[in-house]
Amino acid sequence: MSLTKDDLAAIKDIVEGANEDLRIDVATGFAEVHDKFAEIHDKFAEVHDKFAEVHDKIDHVAKELSAQIDSVDDKLTVRDGKLEDTVRRVDELQISIAKLTHRTV
Repeated sequence: MSLTKDDLAAIKDIVEGANEDLRIDVATGFAEVHDKFAEIHDKFAEVHDKFAEVHDKIDHVAKELSAQIDSVDDKLTVRDGKLEDTVRRVDELQISIAKLTHRTV
């Protein structure tokens, strides 16, 4: 059995049609994959923005805590200075009392 020109033309049309269908399927598949990657990209952008917000909040809290620690440290330094002054004055008073009572310290 041999194929006629018409048979070959029909086969060619079928193959070309199948190739075109395959090209369309591949192009559609790539478009769907592209869309999915775009969705994933958008989700990563949202996550990135959320992390940036959290980082900013943590940074803000850290700065507030640092300021509070500095404030407490300053108050303790002042109190420590006052305590040293009080100890020095007590020592001076003990020396004065000892001199008045003729005792040695």
